[in-house]
Amino acid sequence: MKNLSFIVVLLSTLNLFSQPCYNSNIVTSAYATGGDGLYKDDILWLTWGGKDANNPYGKPDQNLVTGAKSYGSIYLGNDKYLCIEATLEKISTNNIKSYKPGAYSGDSKDNWYNIGGINNNNQLISGISNSRNGDQVHFKIKCKATISGEPVKLKGIVVADAESMASTEYIRAKASGDWNVLEVKKNLSAGGNYYIRKDVGRNMIQFGGGNDLTTAALSLLKFNELAYIGNDFEVEIEVVLKGAGNQAIALGLITPDVDFGDAPDFYGHPLHTLEKMTVSNDNVNIVGSFSLSDMASSLGVWNFDANNRRTNINSASYTPAEFNNLATSSYLGTSKAENNIVRINGHYADQDGLGTNEEDAWPDQFKRFSYKANFFVEGEQLNVNIKYYSDSNAYITGWIDFNGDGKFGSNAIENVTKVGTNITRNSNTHNEFAFASVPINTTNNGITTLTWTIPKDRITRGTYVRLRIAENFNEIASPISDAIDGEIEDHRIFIMAPIGTNPVLKNKIK
Repeated sequence: MKNLSFIVVLLSTLNLFSQPCYNSNIVTSAYATGGDGLYKDDILWLTWGGKDANNPYGKPDQNLVTGAKSYGSIYLGNDKYLCIEATLEKISTNNIKSYKPGAYSGDSKDNWYNIGGINNNNQLISGISNSRNGDQVHFKIKCKATISGEPVKLKGIVVADAESMASTEYIRAKASGDWNVLEVKKNLSAGGNYYIRKDVGRNMIQFGGGNDLTTAALSLLKFNELAYIGNDFEVEIEVVLKGAGNQAIALGLITPDVDFGDAPDFYGHPLHTLEKMTVSNDNVNIVGSFSLSDMASSLGVWNFDANNRRTNINSASYTPAEFNNLATSSYLGTSKAENNIVRINGHYADQDGLGTNEEDAWPDQFKRFSYKANFFVEGEQLNVNIKYYSDSNAYITGWIDFNGDGKFGSNAIENVTKVGTNITRNSNTHNEFAFASVPINTTNNGITTLTWTIPKDRITRGTYVRLRIAENFNEIASPISDAIDGEIEDHRIFIMAPIGTNPVLKNKIK
């Protein structure tokens, strides 16, 4: 993996890169650049209301109708783009509008996640609110994502109360997966309760009633496999919100991370989309299912606390969940891929692409060596022990550019075939390829051996190695294909020819 190679350029900021996904005048979804939220580098906030020169990340107080969209275009590097599309479906007859978190003095979401500052300085228009005081509104949002036109799975969706919540107000959300509260804005000195309820039977969560005292909550739903609809992996979330006056919800997406290699461009640009994540328990009480006939029912039993079915999160003892956005089922070496979401205009930007070295699968003894000392002789075998971690049976593939032609083998997949559990290499396959089937090993010390037979046309100078690991062999049978999960590492190696000497020169060694 290229450390810090997933250079994310939000196309709403740099219109230069916006065309590969969508028209530049509608790309507004963005990561927050300010605030004290814990997950600014993980949540892509959906924004609403269109945009103009003064409102590049959505426009506040715009009526939203069925079909309204929020787009995000993220440059991944190597001419590849992550494209996000969210579409609103309005169900209730009451109107909804775009909302700026921070427009009301009691709001907390802008203190967590903003662009440009808090209160009216916030430019991140991530809220959807009722248009008329006291209204209950009901709508759905459908989301999907692609990389270079190919569908990929979104990891999860985040909801937060975008406007201060009073005791008779609430937000209710439903989607396929598991809800866990990740962040809480407490106001213990002011007192007052802020309640969270969860119905695990119907994948539903409710925020509220609140205390209207600058308290707030943010919850993450980790999608389960039932969430993905059709071949484009579309997901949907259903929302109900009720205000005493105005009430607003903010929604964001957890997008897949991407792992690229380090080798020069002419070796091709495979990628691994890292779709896994882990979430700890949020300590919210759960007791069965609630007796709501549908999402838009009145509060009913949700207001009743006799059985302790709701949790007050504005208390000193409450601790929310934590999540790891870079969980992976398998990786090479002894360290998993580090956080590689990097924005040119944000944190962690590393223009030279160096970053922290977490790539150690290729042994030091084979990084710089004499061809004689390590059997780099035609017809000999080169046996290299590769370290790995995997929580499932997986495969490791590898290539060495022996002849220095700037390609790994044929840079193709057709020379390797897999039928059932049998993997064969066709007779015309270049000797630059090696593979191994590896068993589960979660102790971080798995080792397998890749074996190459040294070809006649090998070179004795610097060249490159590419290593890949994944559960699905066919996804990594080519050095340039794309894969789900796993990891890629590229390494520069140096094979040194014998050193010649000039017998005429005097030896200066004393």
